[in-house]
Amino acid sequence: MMYIGIISLLALVFITHSLPERPSFPTEELCDLYREKCETKLKKLNCKARALECLDYANNGLRITWNFCNFLNNDNVTVCRERAITDYEIIKGAIMNDTFKYDFAD
Repeated sequence: MMYIGIISLLALVFITHSLPERPSFPTEELCDLYREKCETKLKKLNCKARALECLDYANNGLRITWNFCNFLNNDNVTVCRERAITDYEIIKGAIMNDTFKYDFAD
C-alpha cells in the first residue's frame, strides 16, 4: 500500500514538472502604472481597489489564455507563448485605457 502512495506522489511530481510553463509578464508593474495614472490623470477615488482589480484582470486573463491555448494546441508552447504575448498587449491596452472590468458584481 505504501508503494502505491509513493509511486502516485512521484507520478504527480513528474506530471507537474513536465507541464509547459506559462511565460511571466510584468502585471504588477503594469497595475502600479495604472494606479499612478488613476490617481494623477483620471482623479478617481477608488484607485487602490481598481489597481487590485487590474491585477486580477491581467493575471486571470493571461492564465485563461495560456490554459485554453494549451488545450486547443496540444501543449504547443511556441504557439501559446505567441498568443500570450498578443493577449498581454491587448490586456495592457484595456488597462491603460481604463476600459477593463473584472468584477461584474457591481
